Amino acid sequence: YINFLASQKNDLEFTIDFIKKKTSEKNKLLCIPYCSFMNYLTERRNASYFGFFYKFNKADQGRVIADLKNNSNSIILIQKPSLIEKEANYEDDNINLLKQFILTNYKLIKKTENFYLFGK
Repeated sequence: YINFLASQKNDLEFTIDFIKKKTSEKNKLLCIPYCSFMNYLTERRNASYFGFFYKFNKADQGRVIADLKNNSNSIILIQKPSLIEKEANYEDDNINLLKQFILTNYKLIKKTENFYLFGK
């Protein structure tokens, strides 16, 4: 059981609906740092071996970057530090190489209260 505020619920539903309507089922999804539940809710396979990004090192980030290069049609959600996951900002140092890769190689498609959505 998860308890959300109405605004959070609306944002999650909007984000899920947006991904389902604007992307193909063949697109894989990477959601960082703590939002692997979005793969299930959007019915999109994970774009990487990793699904949870806690205390990542450079080698782990390199693996995810390689996975994204091999799944070039991937879409990426970056979870903003917010009420849904206040701790999301703590992982910035642990996934900085991955975030830099995403910002360099993907474009921002949509921004919501809780997420940034990137694609090619």
